[in-house]
Amino acid sequence: MREVAEVDDGRGARAVEGDAQGDRGGPGIRRLRTRLLACGLCGALGRAAGENVGSYAINQGDLSAGVNYSITFVPASFAITAKGITVTANSGQTKVYGANDPTLTYVSSDLGASFTGALSRAAGENVGS
Repeated sequence: MREVAEVDDGRGARAVEGDAQGDRGGPGIRRLRTRLLACGLCGALGRAAGENVGSYAINQGDLSAGVNYSITFVPASFAITAKGITVTANSGQTKVYGANDPTLTYVSSDLGASFTGALSRAAGENVGS
């Protein structure tokens, strides 16, 4: 996504262009890059607080062009998207006929992820696969 602020000192408008960067889950990159196309600008764009998956408003933050300029800011959105992970059941898990089912184990592509619940298997007690 892209947002543009326009700065005008009476001698012609100059654009300030920023790129909204999405974030895939977790505490990854929280920075909005701002590319300044005009001279004399300082500060940075900001975004609404939040760390969960969703859309957050980008705001002007403390971007300033000083007292000689007037900034017209056009807001945009910042997206945090779900992080994909893969859960793979460990192979070779078994049980003895008539015994209780064991706790089924797995590995995750994200070792830092936490899960609730448990793996299960298709019902049945007979020997087979």
